[in-house]
Amino acid sequence: MKNILVTGASGLIGSRTCSGLLKKGFNVFGVDSILDEYNIGKENYEFIEAKVIDKNKYEEIFSNNKFDSVINCACTVDNDLGTIITENEINSSKEFDKFIFKFATSTGVSQFVQLSTTQIYDTPKTREPIREDDSVKINTNYAKMKFASEKVIIENVKLNSTMITAVCRVAPIYSLDFYDNLIVKILDPKDNTAFMYRSGEYGFQFCCVHNLVDFIISFVR
Repeated sequence: MKNILVTGASGLIGSRTCSGLLKKGFNVFGVDSILDEYNIGKENYEFIEAKVIDKNKYEEIFSNNKFDSVINCACTVDNDLGTIITENEINSSKEFDKFIFKFATSTGVSQFVQLSTTQIYDTPKTREPIREDDSVKINTNYAKMKFASEKVIIENVKLNSTMITAVCRVAPIYSLDFYDNLIVKILDPKDNTAFMYRSGEYGFQFCCVHNLVDFIISFVR
């Protein structure tokens, strides 16, 4: 039975990822700075409280456990970050990226999933789905932060070819309990006109959290 470490385990994506992995029979270790009740009490689930700046705590976590896979959902807007990302949060994310990838590679983790964002892409010219090789244009602090994370993992992969990785550029996630992304996308902030997207197109893209979780489970399996 594989041991899976999920960072940002109290966020919308992280908590549902933990739940999906548990249903498939994995041992799941969830790490976050805040406790979420979604998976507490479930069999084969252990929650560990740690902030992304707690390097020593993460070193202890990796030293005391043998992980097969790491699902890095930390430092995402569905977790404990607001809609406006500060320079301080960007810097904290950079430091976190450096040591978590280092700990993962040095302890023999075989799989690593990094959550990124579709915000790194330039504004789509059509309603066609965003493609992996579309033009990149960093317009937000969140995109800047996640693109930097991508670069760090790419450099680590070059140094450690045995760790299989996936970078998921996730479109905005929404649910009945987390609809801020929806409101941001359908309201023009200038006059609160509804159903406007970016420069006025009536098309926008979202990601179903369950489909994302299904991909992560398939990747791990």
